[in-house]
Amino acid sequence: MIEFQNNQIKLPDGSGVIVCRIKGSIDGSTLVQFEEKLLGFLEEGIKYLILVFSQVKYINSTGMGVLVKLADRFQEVGGEVNLVDVPEKLIALFN
Repeated sequence: MIEFQNNQIKLPDGSGVIVCRIKGSIDGSTLVQFEEKLLGFLEEGIKYLILVFSQVKYINSTGMGVLVKLADRFQEVGGEVNLVDVPEKLIALFN
């Protein structure tokens, strides 16, 4: 199961930033939902995405690949994806 709690912030230049708190695991059972939700922000014109990972319990290699894909897609439109509050055990996976 995966849950999203979103908060939108406007930058002084009018650009939208989504702060997305994710709760649960990013794996085979949640991967499609995870990708569709985050790509949906891009389709809405959001160029900046902050993903709060403090409550992410697990991410598999496919989920990590989706993060790379998302970062590439946001960069293509001049945007950016940032991860914050990543638990130590997930940092070890990224390394």
